[in-house]
Amino acid sequence: MITKTFALVKPILNDAYRLSDVLHFIEKHHFVIEEMRLRRLSPSDVDVFYQEHVGKTFYEGMKAYTCSGPVAGMILSIETCAEEENAVSEWRNVLGATDPLKAAPCTLRSLYGNKTGIMFQNVAHGSDGPEAAIREASLWGWPLLVWDVYHDKKDART
Repeated sequence: MITKTFALVKPILNDAYRLSDVLHFIEKHHFVIEEMRLRRLSPSDVDVFYQEHVGKTFYEGMKAYTCSGPVAGMILSIETCAEEENAVSEWRNVLGATDPLKAAPCTLRSLYGNKTGIMFQNVAHGSDGPEAAIREASLWGWPLLVWDVYHDKKDART
């Protein structure tokens, strides 16, 4: 069971949504926001955060968008956390496809993302695996440890 993940809500000064709308959406989908911090990322911060995308055709546009206003970094956990639940994959399912126009209806990206020309603004980021969640959380100064990510809450009660 993977109990925690990292999420990033991209520039919150977007006319298409308010941060409060996104926070409500997150909580409605049974996630708990354990930590949240607002920051404005510099271009070098974005290069480190999205290191796997540097040099790709869409990267410079994504970097400019991510640097265009404050972002909210969060540690999320699943409220009910049943045995089979995985916070990383559940969050990615709730996000929807990277391209907001291809995202399933009622996902975060389909509701609040947009596409202008070849550039899409997909409103939020989700770690693609537990190791990425740990790395990304550490960039925000949170020591999200392997134990925190993989911890089985049932064991904590014994």
